[in-house]
Amino acid sequence: MTDTAAAPTYRHFLLVFALWALGVGFSMVAIGWWFWRPLFYLGFGAIVPGVIWLLLLPFVSRDPASPAMRRFYRMFLPAMGIYLLAIAVFCMVEDLSLAPWVTIVVALLPVAPVTWFVLMMWRLIRDSDELMQRIHMESLLVSSGVVGVLTFAGGMLKAVDAIQLGDGLFYVFPLMCLIYGVVNWRCMRKYGFKGIC
Repeated sequence: MTDTAAAPTYRHFLLVFALWALGVGFSMVAIGWWFWRPLFYLGFGAIVPGVIWLLLLPFVSRDPASPAMRRFYRMFLPAMGIYLLAIAVFCMVEDLSLAPWVTIVVALLPVAPVTWFVLMMWRLIRDSDELMQRIHMESLLVSSGVVGVLTFAGGMLKAVDAIQLGDGLFYVFPLMCLIYGVVNWRCMRKYGFKGIC
């Protein structure tokens, strides 16, 4: 059996992600239901992607994942686990009266795993072949362009008090990731890849 044949497939990794997200999500919901209500709602933040990933499973390629993609996938779960833990800590202390510097440190805790994720994406693109680099670069260009235009338009409308953005900055990075994922899927299809990824 060759190394390529034995390599985990894209579908295998997505199934692992889905089961992990559902396990973590339902655990958080259960703990939140009995002990700490904010954790109950936070659990749904893990359950929703888990369900979506399970629904997408039949459409995902059975091809072996590339070495660069396998490394990315293996680092993805620890990063997301640390992110969820950091968000839980933030939710726990959000309403407490703490020293300003402690509040700032806690508020910035989720930034560390997000930074780790960005570095993982950079390494994935760097270590991919030329075609995958092109797909990633197209996806990044479109997602950053769309989000850039939307945030610029939002800033201009806020300047004339036409809209209230509130916590709008919080949604910039998730929106960029969402658009990146859709564009990446479209580019993969355009270049002849089967399945969603």
